[in-house]
Amino acid sequence: NTRKMFAQMHYYISPVWKMLDMFTDLPCIEDDGFDVALITEVLPTWQSATLGAIIQPEAILFGNPAAGLACMADSAAAAAGKVVDPLFWCMGSWGATYPIAGDIHFGDSVEAWAGLAARGVFMMGRLGALTVSSADGCSFIPQPVWTKSRYKFQLMEPVKGGQCVNIGRPGALWTSAKHAPGKDNAQFLAFEKTICCAGVSTP
Repeated sequence: NTRKMFAQMHYYISPVWKMLDMFTDLPCIEDDGFDVALITEVLPTWQSATLGAIIQPEAILFGNPAAGLACMADSAAAAAGKVVDPLFWCMGSWGATYPIAGDIHFGDSVEAWAGLAARGVFMMGRLGALTVSSADGCSFIPQPVWTKSRYKFQLMEPVKGGQCVNIGRPGALWTSAKHAPGKDNAQFLAFEKTICCAGVSTP
């Protein structure tokens, strides 16, 4: 009993604290400036799952019933506020990361928007545009496969959400009254946990 949705996704880098001129003295606040990191309209692979499979052939490995059954554990964990990082091809109750394209099956529109937002973050990693802080927090390294537990999403539009949700959290727990009539675009604020190395100067 699901429908299919297709949507484009835009990924913006928005340094909120810098714009508000707050916490500028903290050494761990990044200052990359506002930027448009990704617009899917220019990516043929986002428009077609078939083209996406050519670029990411590993999608074939996860497009089978066994891989789908493994996602049930991730969905249960997401309902409890956790995620299972090794199951990187799962997005809990939001669906699967593969195929990395703009179409998604859904029963809840808000949940589907969240799934496409998360899939966009995953795609950033597959394109080499995602980094993660190193274990000591002193550098950033490429992250071709995401660590889901590092991310949370807060709904901003069409109705502001009052909580940050982990990837895959069932919509029944947070999407109630979040789809305003006639509003078919969504905006999420993505939060990423980073490990920071704040050196202490010595004489």
